[in-house]
Amino acid sequence: MPRKIELPKTPDIILDIMKQVPIFSGLDDGELLELFTVCDLLEFQADELIFSEGATSSSLYVIFSGKVEIVIGDNKRIHIAQPGELLGEIGLLRQIQRTASAISY
Repeated sequence: MPRKIELPKTPDIILDIMKQVPIFSGLDDGELLELFTVCDLLEFQADELIFSEGATSSSLYVIFSGKVEIVIGDNKRIHIAQPGELLGEIGLLRQIQRTASAISY
């Protein structure tokens, strides 16, 4: 189960990473900080399921550190996501089920 982390007092690292995410790249620091106020900062242990293929989407994820394995079907790896990548946006934006599973790596 993910552990919720307290938001940092100086969010410079978070801002730098969020600026790397294409969907957020046009936002200024103030807009990014405002967006961040409605976010939860979560920490996952290695091999922890973040979301499952076929599950209902209600959130998206930005990787700040570590890696996330993206798998489909019977654990067929299709991608290793890195810091700065966005996950889960397809299901959230299109209101469809998750198209893959995400596992902390």
